[in-house]
Amino acid sequence: MRKMTIAIGACAAALLAGGLWFASLDPETRGILGHLPTNADVLGWSVDQRDAAFR
Repeated sequence: MRKMTIAIGACAAALLAGGLWFASLDPETRGILGHLPTNADVLGWSVDQRDAAFR
C-alpha cells in the first residue's frame, strides 16, 4: 500500500510540475504546442503558426 501511495504522489507531483511549466510559457509558445501542425510543409501552415514556430 505504501508503494502505491508513493507512486500516486510522484505522478501528482509530475503533473503539477508539467502544468506549472506549461503555464510559465509565453502565449505564442503555448499556442504552437497546443495546435501543432500535422504536416511538415511549412508553406501549408497558417501565418500565426509560422510566426510562433520561428521566433
